[in-house]
Amino acid sequence: MTSPTPAWPSSAHAASTTIRCTTADAVLLGALGLAAGAALGWFAPALAGAMEGWSWLPFAGPVETFARISTSGGGFMHVAITGVLAAAGLVLGIALLDDATVTVDDRAISIRQKKDTTRWVRAQVAAIEVTPRSFGRCVLSLRDARDADLIRAELDLSADRIVAGLEKHGWQVSGAH
Repeated sequence: MTSPTPAWPSSAHAASTTIRCTTADAVLLGALGLAAGAALGWFAPALAGAMEGWSWLPFAGPVETFARISTSGGGFMHVAITGVLAAAGLVLGIALLDDATVTVDDRAISIRQKKDTTRWVRAQVAAIEVTPRSFGRCVLSLRDARDADLIRAELDLSADRIVAGLEKHGWQVSGAH
């Protein structure tokens, strides 16, 4: 008597593949945040000075106070404001980094978003679609046999990396990848 052929590939690729944001993504977002914060800090005193006479602004008082503070103490306050806003931009840039993770093996797919992990075994997933979006984002859609979405997740991950990980473990992928 022969055993039935399994519904998944052989265990040649038994180890799982994990797709997450790369270190380069984190460095790029941090650098962009740092540069934006530094630029804002450098030009903020000039912008506040130009806006000082605009009494119709709902926040005219804080703008005037900021303009006075930024011009006091010579160039030191200007450098200090630039440094503080550059640091704030760095923190914001890193905070914007998506912590989504897709883990694939021969038998299951797991998607972790915002500390919630959901796992589907191969028998639950009838179709997978990966659709690239702008700025390195993609939409990963898993569907069951009735063509109902198990999940439709917009991820800050490369569509090509997700497709490669799925295909490495024998998953069929459709979509505009």
